[in-house]
Amino acid sequence: MPKKRIVLFDTITDGHHPDYLYNLMLYYGGNPAVELWVITGESFTNYLKQFQPEGQSAWENVFIRLIPQAEISALHQKSIFLRSVFEWNLMLKHAQELRADHVLVMYLDYFQLGIILGKTTTFSISGIYFRPNFTQNPRSLYGKIKKNVLKLAMNSGKLKHLFVLEAPVQKELQKLSSKVQVRVLCEPVQYFEINEEERQIFAEKYPQKKSKIDFLNFGYLDERKGIEVFLEACQHLSPAQIEQISLTLVGPVHPEYQSKIEAQIAQLKGLEVRKIWGYLPAREVQIAFDSTNWVLVLYRNHLGSSSVLVRAALAGKPVLSTHLGQIGQLTTSHDLGAVVDILQTQELAKLLVKIIDQKMEIHQASIEKFASENSIKAFGDAINHALQE
Repeated sequence: MPKKRIVLFDTITDGHHPDYLYNLMLYYGGNPAVELWVITGESFTNYLKQFQPEGQSAWENVFIRLIPQAEISALHQKSIFLRSVFEWNLMLKHAQELRADHVLVMYLDYFQLGIILGKTTTFSISGIYFRPNFTQNPRSLYGKIKKNVLKLAMNSGKLKHLFVLEAPVQKELQKLSSKVQVRVLCEPVQYFEINEEERQIFAEKYPQKKSKIDFLNFGYLDERKGIEVFLEACQHLSPAQIEQISLTLVGPVHPEYQSKIEAQIAQLKGLEVRKIWGYLPAREVQIAFDSTNWVLVLYRNHLGSSSVLVRAALAGKPVLSTHLGQIGQLTTSHDLGAVVDILQTQELAKLLVKIIDQKMEIHQASIEKFASENSIKAFGDAINHALQE
């Protein structure tokens, strides 16, 4: 029986994108019934080096085809209309050359116009749709346009499955078309067994005072991440309370925004801030989560989910999150921590005091359950079941 040839296609190589690709490489690696091809930017090899020294696949049935960075940069600089069509055609070109059985477009959001206007295919195509945010305000002009574009794409006859990360929107999206199956994916994060030597090396590189309650803010650090919100809430604390907490910032940051944050930090006397600017290897990211007490998910204007919730759960840590969107809904329904209106910094300050005074209830069993539900196996099983149909 011939192997099923599955192609993963993604021209974005930062954020969660390489993680998703590698998670599926882990899932399919060594599966004799599948030949997996990963088509992505050439910088993906640098990402792989944290797992594989040569930046190559570790499995005989998993292959990587790299797109030159210059080609990707030129593609991403086009208008959304042109990019959608050009990227659709680029995906078709590679998939046809590889004689794919099924292509999974890892970020379908940018492909919709290409799907509607582009060429038809001889192979099956599915995609992950990350931002169904029109469901939050369907009567707005933006919401109506976005909904209709997705509806046209789903009814084009070119898509087989649409994957979403938000269970509450599944039924609403399924109403848009009977031609496409809408399925829910979990948010996968790889867990590593970290030895004591690795933890010690990390602690020496990025020292912190163990006696303090630490709050971690992780990811690409910009205005969306609510860092200012946390710092403003700290302004409402007493000097004695501030002395009992610390803030850890982990992630790349634009120099201008870094200066802004550091100026705000300087105004808070007594607050210890551990600054780890830039990308960390995956194992060190996990150590950062393991070594904190609370994880901040105080996102501004973000209605989707976040893998930070899963990273926190894998480390057994509670979260302090926005009450909005999927993040707020998951935090509340799964007892992952506490939610707050980030516009109410005094309310956030009250939660911080509650944590400092050790009066915040933490549901450890619920956190562990959420972690198990978002494993790479669960993620891979959902995709594999659909792609094998």
